[in-house]
Amino acid sequence: MVINYSNGIILVSGPVKSGKSRFAEKMLKNMDDVTYLATGRLDDGTKSWENRIIKHRKSRPSTWGTIESTNIISVITKVNSNGTLLIDSIGGFVSAYLGLDEEEWVILLQNTITAIQSFDGLVVLVAEEVGWGVCPPTIIGNLFIDRLGLTINKLDSIATQSWLVLHGRAINLSQNSIPI
Repeated sequence: MVINYSNGIILVSGPVKSGKSRFAEKMLKNMDDVTYLATGRLDDGTKSWENRIIKHRKSRPSTWGTIESTNIISVITKVNSNGTLLIDSIGGFVSAYLGLDEEEWVILLQNTITAIQSFDGLVVLVAEEVGWGVCPPTIIGNLFIDRLGLTINKLDSIATQSWLVLHGRAINLSQNSIPI
């Protein structure tokens, strides 16, 4: 699957290790003017996270630019708005701002969505699907699930296409589902 248009918003979601990043990258593999915005930040005291980042970097074409930041609004204002922006992942963005109170979060989320909508080129968003299993026993874990779920719903409502990736397979939700 290769995308053959230059603007719009595509949401690619799925659980951890489902292939969602690989699918999003495959969509854009023939495009040169791609900026990859990596929002993931984790220091787990081991090499596992660093190894995952190295693997992700190696999977991307060398012609793509990479920015590591959780400030989506700032990045959108700096990159070529006629190009393609791949944001991986929305979960990294949400987790970076869990310290905001509810009002601050709602304002940031709305401003971020507005910035994404104002981008003239193509935006591909990679998002984690959570909450399909055990609910976390912590307040912050539940806050993450609630905010990520809200964010994905809002992004889906503005997306040109929406894809769900499971077991290394992609399902076009825009064509094979009914909005509720």
